[in-house]
Amino acid sequence: MQKTIPAEKLESLQKHETTLALLLTAVQKREYFSLHHEIPSERFYGEGMKKAALEEFRALQNTEFMLPSLEEALGDGLKFEFLKNSAEPAGLPKLGILYPYQDPKGLVEQAKRAMESWLKLAVKQRACIALEILTRLNKKSFLMALSVEYTTGQPYIMAFQAGGAHATERGAEALAYAYAALMELPKGEILWGKPRGRDKPALRLKKRFIACPLGVGVIIGCATFPTWNSYPAIFANLVLGAASLIKPHPEVILPLALTVQIAQQVLVEYGQDPKLLNLLLFKEQEELQGFLKQEKISLVDFTGSKTFGSWLEKELVHARVFTEKSGVNAAIIDSYKDLKAVAANLALSLSLYSGQMCTAPQNIFIQQSVFEEMLEALKEALQKLLADDKRAVALLGRLRSPASQRALEEALKLGKLRLPSKKIKHPVFPDASLHTPLLIEITAIADAEENLTENLRTVLEKEFFGPAVFLIKTKNSEHSFSLAEASLKAAGALTLALYTENKEVKEQGIALARRQHVNLSLNLSEEALVNHSASFSDFHGTGGNAAGNCALTTPAFVHQRFSVLTVKEQA
Repeated sequence: MQKTIPAEKLESLQKHETTLALLLTAVQKREYFSLHHEIPSERFYGEGMKKAALEEFRALQNTEFMLPSLEEALGDGLKFEFLKNSAEPAGLPKLGILYPYQDPKGLVEQAKRAMESWLKLAVKQRACIALEILTRLNKKSFLMALSVEYTTGQPYIMAFQAGGAHATERGAEALAYAYAALMELPKGEILWGKPRGRDKPALRLKKRFIACPLGVGVIIGCATFPTWNSYPAIFANLVLGAASLIKPHPEVILPLALTVQIAQQVLVEYGQDPKLLNLLLFKEQEELQGFLKQEKISLVDFTGSKTFGSWLEKELVHARVFTEKSGVNAAIIDSYKDLKAVAANLALSLSLYSGQMCTAPQNIFIQQSVFEEMLEALKEALQKLLADDKRAVALLGRLRSPASQRALEEALKLGKLRLPSKKIKHPVFPDASLHTPLLIEITAIADAEENLTENLRTVLEKEFFGPAVFLIKTKNSEHSFSLAEASLKAAGALTLALYTENKEVKEQGIALARRQHVNLSLNLSEEALVNHSASFSDFHGTGGNAAGNCALTTPAFVHQRFSVLTVKEQA
């Protein structure tokens, strides 16, 4: 049955048409553009919003989380099983939120039915409803920041930006590309005529071109940036007409549960089936793999470990799989004009969220002629940046996983300690784990690419997710490039940084980035960091190396999610 938009809601959608036009221009120009405020100020979000969000966050604890899609069933007397989340953040009091369990197979059938009605809406209506969802999510940025900070360990400002404003902007960016892709197709019916010679009338056909989403999508959320990494797929799917089942990381459920709740509220208000977007939970995490294979899910988006990402790429031959996996990011130090500025920039890149960013450098290749002065400058910059514990807490955030603690311990065994990691006490959660970056020197002077020591090979090929940083001393910049390329080939990366005052070396860096399909940052020494990926301008990843098979949010990210069929008949 077709679900129509209530008449009183049609007018409210028109306000988003102006925004839609701005987005289309923004993704075409790739210049600076901001849709939502990134500063957690009530001047932008409304007086009292911060306090209200804190009260709402506290009120969620130790409750049964409800979705609008379940309320009708509850009204009919049906009862739902609520799952206790045993995998909550380490070192913090448990949130105690119980989440509704719904049969995963049933969710797929419900999603397919919801899609039938959703696809009957005009593309612009779908895009504007999606923009309304983004608007509501942005209004909840203070609540989202608290949920992201608590579950992921991100410092609060980062949680507000990456969990709120920047995440909704990434969603809007993908939305715009999806809308543009559909608008490229001819509208309505066209008349096709082929001349057949003087004595015959032209062959005439009527044709229509119909965009068809490949089917139901599953979006597998990550543990570090649950909203930022998930919103592009969610909103691309919505505009293209595909339903999405959102599978959060078991330790980071709340941010995506809130996302689904808010999205469903909007869908209900606009007369649509809320099951178009739903929360996918399993009693046992191992059930996910069988579900993805058995249910023939058509679209899968994943951010996380290389092991599971590679399994998805290999095993789900029936689906379009989009992955961002672990990689080993590098920086190459050749030469510089302002040593302190370079060191300060790198220090901040290494400290943010304790290195738990998929864009943060892990291996810094430094030619021996400048190694000691670069090391000392970097040590001084880190110590200055993190000298005040209050400031350090605001930059570092918490180590999200015990695995990051183990990575620090393993790093100590691989080289010479040049700067120990300092443990900082969290002012609110004394059992939380906060660590400053650890600097380990590895001398590679005698190592050629074909004859690496076991320790160096480990560092080049393995991601140490957290504040473990390796300073690799090389013979010269040519040697640095050789080792960096070996690492990029083996492990892939999302970012590569190069510092040089030499034009030829700069061109070598660009050539290396092109060969290994990695985004390159050159001589960053101010507030711009290699970690940052600006919505509407930067593409996140390239999809061209082992760190992932897609980029957020190139046109290819949306074009692979639908097919185009031609309907033709004799005119």
